[in-house]
Amino acid sequence: MGLACPPHNRLVDTDNPTAWTTHMTDKHHVEWIPPDGLDNGQPRINTIHQPELLLADLTDRDDEPDSTQTEDPRTEPGGPAPPTNGAA
Repeated sequence: MGLACPPHNRLVDTDNPTAWTTHMTDKHHVEWIPPDGLDNGQPRINTIHQPELLLADLTDRDDEPDSTQTEDPRTEPGGPAPPTNGAA
């Protein structure tokens, strides 16, 4: 069972092909599926009360390189440490 405000609750009707339908995902989020005439039928999740779902995409990207890192640390601001026997 998923919760919805009264106006949105009235939009759901499994017997009416022109109404919205809902589906519970494996992670227990309510997916809202628009009627065919309104949209392509792609499910969507209302994240207004679950901002952590919006941040999940940003934190799960371990396969992407960090764009702030350069390959040569000598090109970083400040560069490498100066030699111990002389001035930089």
